[in-house]
Amino acid sequence: MIEQVSVSTLPPGDVQVTLDWSAPVDLDLSVFDPNGGKRDIKIFSNCANPFPTTTQVDNVFWPLNSSPPPGNYTAKVEFDEACGEEAPTSVDFSLNVLIQGQLQTFTGTVSEENPSVEFEFSVPSGSVR
Repeated sequence: MIEQVSVSTLPPGDVQVTLDWSAPVDLDLSVFDPNGGKRDIKIFSNCANPFPTTTQVDNVFWPLNSSPPPGNYTAKVEFDEACGEEAPTSVDFSLNVLIQGQLQTFTGTVSEENPSVEFEFSVPSGSVR
């Protein structure tokens, strides 16, 4: 499933990847599973008018008891666009990966000059129902 929601209303999942940032820019999150499947959040634009002042969140997850495939995953964060003339051309972000209650946190920066970064994580065999 793919959602763009506030931090306080994130649904749980067997595998959950949450991107958050606090700048008036549009970032995109894509997650690639070991079978070549892709889940992404690019269908939404964060350049709303007016731009929200709270942290922006993109959330990609496999619902509880959905049996996501074990193996190596790649999460990709992309800088899509600055929202307005005063918006920064680079932004720091946090990427949280939750697998059956085990949290991994990654941080990074994307910009117009360096628009994407990828992070690897693994779902062990038998770790999800």
